[in-house]
Amino acid sequence: KADAQEALAELYSSVGMLEPFECRFIIDIIERSIRDVLAAVPTNLLPEQKLKPYAPYLSQAENDEAGMGLDMEYAKALNDLRVDLSLGE
Repeated sequence: KADAQEALAELYSSVGMLEPFECRFIIDIIERSIRDVLAAVPTNLLPEQKLKPYAPYLSQAENDEAGMGLDMEYAKALNDLRVDLSLGE
């Protein structure tokens, strides 16, 4: 919960100064934090509406088709370390 609150505060306090990709990164942090909280909630208390599957945030370097950004082997290793946070899917 604290991660989501901090990310929201950063987004709110930096309105107009952040680039769209920076905003998307912060929103991804908020989404993952909320999913973490929901993962700890007992099943009978979860909302009836199912969450959409989690779509991991891809940085600009990872989206770079020309390969000019991040080393793709490094990006793959980082991606392999990510935790699947989709609930009930």
